[in-house]
Amino acid sequence: GSMRTTLTWLGQGGFLLECGSSRIAIDPYLSNYLQSFKGGDPDFRRMFPPPIEPADLRADVLVATHDHCDHLDPETVLPMMNAVHTFLGPDSCAAAFRALGVPPQRIVAFNRGEKLSIGDVCLEAAYACHTRDSIGLYVHVPQGMFYFTGDSLLDERMLALKARPDILACCINGKLGNMDAGQAADLARALQVRTAIPCRYGLIPANTEDPGKFCTALLPGGPRCLILDVGVPYTWAQLIGGDKNA
Repeated sequence: GSMRTTLTWLGQGGFLLECGSSRIAIDPYLSNYLQSFKGGDPDFRRMFPPPIEPADLRADVLVATHDHCDHLDPETVLPMMNAVHTFLGPDSCAAAFRALGVPPQRIVAFNRGEKLSIGDVCLEAAYACHTRDSIGLYVHVPQGMFYFTGDSLLDERMLALKARPDILACCINGKLGNMDAGQAADLARALQVRTAIPCRYGLIPANTEDPGKFCTALLPGGPRCLILDVGVPYTWAQLIGGDKNA
């Protein structure tokens, strides 16, 4: 497909996926809300500033995979209120968006197994083993398929996926209800993905991991490990082939 697709990591579990003119923000955490929420505890501070200010992050759709504040962040959602067309997430997140004052007509409940098309992108809510109704995302673009695990433990239901994603973006931090680097590598291998992208590390001191462990666990002969720089758009060719200048 000639439709250009890029992926930008926003830090933590946050991504911006752009395909043609469609823009989808997934779990953007662009504030320091978690530290305030934890009573100012320095172990929960941001280790780097947001790559973009919430008010500047325009998107057709903002997807929250679950209602924890580093995925559905009031201080990110409120400034984005007028820059986002539709707020999407499972029932728990739809309720959280309503409570923040998002107009009800701009909230769409998006639960496991449901699908939604935005331009040339098809989103499907996947099972995630984290909260009662947490989701991951299968995202189909003209070039192929992404699988964003969201926050999740490794679960048989994830290994049973019939479709073969080209690109996996998975949590690796191994605590607070998330799979560790070795389990994430097992998932990448089982799904025979072409490229595996670790996320959910490097932002919050209390809850991080070395992505090198994930890359090592994929060797030998496993999918390619790609460590993204925060705030940099990667084209499909770069994600699949590794040429930073493609």
